[in-house]
Amino acid sequence: MAKFTNGVHSPVIGKLANTTSYIRKGEAIIRTRPKGKKVPLAKRTKQQLSTSVVHEFLRPMQEFLKFGFAYDVSLRPTCNYYNFAFRMAKQAIIGEHPKWKIDYSNVLVAKGPLPLPKNIQYEMVPEGVKFTWDTDKPELPAKFSDLAMVIAFYPGEDRADFIRSAAYRLAGEQILPLGVKNKPMELYIAFISDDHKLVSNSYHLGQAIWDGQG
Repeated sequence: MAKFTNGVHSPVIGKLANTTSYIRKGEAIIRTRPKGKKVPLAKRTKQQLSTSVVHEFLRPMQEFLKFGFAYDVSLRPTCNYYNFAFRMAKQAIIGEHPKWKIDYSNVLVAKGPLPLPKNIQYEMVPEGVKFTWDTDKPELPAKFSDLAMVIAFYPGEDRADFIRSAAYRLAGEQILPLGVKNKPMELYIAFISDDHKLVSNSYHLGQAIWDGQG
């Protein structure tokens, strides 16, 4: 709001319409304020669509992501786990507008410096999916007491089955019970230290379908 400094015949100080007035070295200055740039509708629509694609991917696994991005949050406490997960997922968008999608093979659902074990594999079993990995002496700072984090994400189903703190690294295997039959799912595994301070990058094992029989 603009004000007269000393009666109606004095200089106006403040904002009036698209101008800003002030006194500088005893002289009244009036400047036109720049107009804010409006984002074109087409560009806004693209941004909204890409954001929607990312949210649809992250929504069913939010509790998993809290552990998966715990290390990043410890480095930057002003950001929460979803900020980091959103950034990773948005970088993995592929395709042309409006047919954008997540490249599941390149997206991270966990991120950190903890080394992964070698020879990570999976097989379908009657209970769900069985993850396996080598139990060789781990490279520091990894330890045998690290815990596996396993997840199956179902594209288009708004669902993910996961265990955030599963078997020890030393165990070499973990079965993830599944609740959806005959639907494509994307499989990931990561590891987290037993104090939940260090996390590994997630590893994408590929797409699979469970028929309930293994």
